[in-house]
Amino acid sequence: MSMIRHPRLLLMMLLSLAMITAGLLGSPAPALADPGSHWPPPEPAFKILVDETGVYRLTYDDLASAGLPLDALDPRTLQLFNQAQEIAILVKGEQDGQFDRGDAIIFYGEAADTRYTDTNVYWLTYGHATGLRMTERDDQPQGALLTHAAAQARYHENYIYISNLPLNEKHDHWYGPSIQAAGQNNPKQRIITLALDALAPEQDGHLTGLFAGNVTGVHHLRILVNNVLIYDGSWEDRTLHQVDAPIPARALKEGDNQVQLVLLNDTPDQVFDMIYIDWVQIEYPRRLVARDGHLTFESPAGAWTYRIEGLTPSDASIFDITHPARVALLGASIEPNLPFTNYLPMMQTQGAIAPFGGIERRRAEILEFGDSGSSPRRYLVLDRGQFLTPKQILPDVPSHLTEHAQGADYILITHRDFWSQAQTLANYRAGQGLRVALVDVQDIYDEFNGGLMSSEAIRDFLAYAYAHWPSPAPRFVLLMGDGAYDMRHYLGDSAPTFIPPFLTHVDKFLGEVAADNRYVTVVGDDHLPDMAIGRFPVNTQAEAQRMVNKTIAYETQAASGDWRRHVLFVADDLEGGGGDFYALSDELADGYADPPANTIKFLPTSYDPIKVYLGETCDRDNPDVADECRDEIVNTLEGSGALLLNYIGHATKRYWAEERLLDQTALAALHTQGQWPITLSMSCVDGFFHESQQGVKSFAEANVLAAGGSIASWSATSLGLVNPHQMLEKGFFLAMFHDRLPTLGEVTRSAKLYVDENAPQGSSRYQEVIDAYILFGDPALKIILPAR
Repeated sequence: MSMIRHPRLLLMMLLSLAMITAGLLGSPAPALADPGSHWPPPEPAFKILVDETGVYRLTYDDLASAGLPLDALDPRTLQLFNQAQEIAILVKGEQDGQFDRGDAIIFYGEAADTRYTDTNVYWLTYGHATGLRMTERDDQPQGALLTHAAAQARYHENYIYISNLPLNEKHDHWYGPSIQAAGQNNPKQRIITLALDALAPEQDGHLTGLFAGNVTGVHHLRILVNNVLIYDGSWEDRTLHQVDAPIPARALKEGDNQVQLVLLNDTPDQVFDMIYIDWVQIEYPRRLVARDGHLTFESPAGAWTYRIEGLTPSDASIFDITHPARVALLGASIEPNLPFTNYLPMMQTQGAIAPFGGIERRRAEILEFGDSGSSPRRYLVLDRGQFLTPKQILPDVPSHLTEHAQGADYILITHRDFWSQAQTLANYRAGQGLRVALVDVQDIYDEFNGGLMSSEAIRDFLAYAYAHWPSPAPRFVLLMGDGAYDMRHYLGDSAPTFIPPFLTHVDKFLGEVAADNRYVTVVGDDHLPDMAIGRFPVNTQAEAQRMVNKTIAYETQAASGDWRRHVLFVADDLEGGGGDFYALSDELADGYADPPANTIKFLPTSYDPIKVYLGETCDRDNPDVADECRDEIVNTLEGSGALLLNYIGHATKRYWAEERLLDQTALAALHTQGQWPITLSMSCVDGFFHESQQGVKSFAEANVLAAGGSIASWSATSLGLVNPHQMLEKGFFLAMFHDRLPTLGEVTRSAKLYVDENAPQGSSRYQEVIDAYILFGDPALKIILPAR
């Protein structure tokens, strides 16, 4: 049985016991859940945002400015949570049951490091139960002297995103610079400088690194540290390769060290080689010297004595951060602010022991302490002036997403920036009789991921709503907000992410692409949509208002006439390969779904197909220009109008066909108000909405964001093949014209189920179109078809 060293701890325990016995504490804080699952934030709660790892100090003024009722709360009930786990904290001055000026909360906080954010969220609450506190233990020297500890100098840059390197889901796809060697036996190198501080002499080091080959072939890499060869190895093709190599002590030096990465390109018959650097790290023995008032180091198991240079012992605090949620304080080195001065903890410096606060400044400024453990331990020692201040402290407004008593048919998830515009559309849908849930995406992060942005959190919420909200289950999901693959803003000028794309490995060639379909694959282990989903890819309130206005006007103010009987079929020419686009388009315009009986036409005879085929019906003499075809498309859409604009052919992210059959300039000039078409684009990547560069839009985004353009676009974020595209489109035509499903989302979902039912066994390219086709528009959009 261990003894309590400091009377302060005993006093805290007795006070807490007395409070519990007297019934002074409120109900317990919410039960904890596994990280990543639903966890209702406590009430009241304040979100503490941190983007650096270290020890944080929350002062009276910090907390009062955030809105905490400090004069009314009992500080002994203060609790801190992170990812549904209570965090041990130190509350200075809590013993009197008052939070006074001069009191403070001390806690160890860690920055986040996800593909979405570097900002972590800690949740502060009070009034539920006695809070978890940092334990305190003796810091007296008790073992052999540890003179150095392992430290890391790391190079890690993220400024290029390569979605298909490697072709799997377990990498973030961000890299630093490349090394390119052109010409056989013509080596190229890149030099990285790593600074080694307080290097312990005559000790070996270790280099690790991760590299990615970006071409097919052999990658022969040599690594030298300060001109000493430490690695010579190779790997093949577009794969990752990890290097793990010892560094002799003679190769290391205090200060800057040069790491030479040499790509030899000496494989016979290989004329070009290229690799990317993901990260490089040197682990080296570092003396226990603090810099800028702090030192973090790891100790091996056992009993040890540590001597830290570079700190003022009387100002130093020692934290055991081995378990970040259960940080311990050694020597009670935080100023205790107690009247019991006789019991002040002790510090040791150069063999002398003195009360905390009264240490004599010694010439070497060495802090000495000891500790022991059966496993390695990690410590943070810092001057009191090195406490961090949070990025922000925000009061939480409870959302109670699991308590939606009425259930919902239509879930509209929006970024708070677009709340007013989303409310307009939500009210409109509610007026049609739909049960509507309007949800702030941040509330989803708060309840399903501890406050951190995450695509998986959105899916978890939708799965919860589908399974647990009052039936019938939701049918439609609309995401209001654009998103980009550079959510961490590595590139500096990246567009903001309002609602993240669901990035996953889908495309055999592009690898990771946006697959919003995965948000609604909430039942079973398949990738089939259980709800219809769409996205408004808006970046401004003006764009959001325009899309909302268009959607409502399409259903309430559309022009009369026969325009809804017209279907505009546009096809690329055959020069680029990839399929007979004319024949594929003809099959939908004129063909049957049930050969040889031929009783079910994909496009019923009551509709008028209008064909614009590059090099066939227009631009026959000069198909490289496409001026005639482009004019026909524009004149048709602005004149007689079309219910559907159907395109089959090649595309880029910005335009259809190499000849620019239709591009963003033409879309911006289109006057289709009152007779907006629905666009079906059976092509590649024109729905690549998750581009990072600010102001750059995909063709599909430009199409729906324009005042004219289309009311919705069903487009791909991936590359694709004609057979899966054709099957998807057949499913669409059957659902729309024969099943006459009333909403666009039901039609697109039905088309995806059709692909699953009819695709050849084991073909991933058919699954790809299920995942990678995005509906840019409202899935609850009512398709007003003419009478049969």
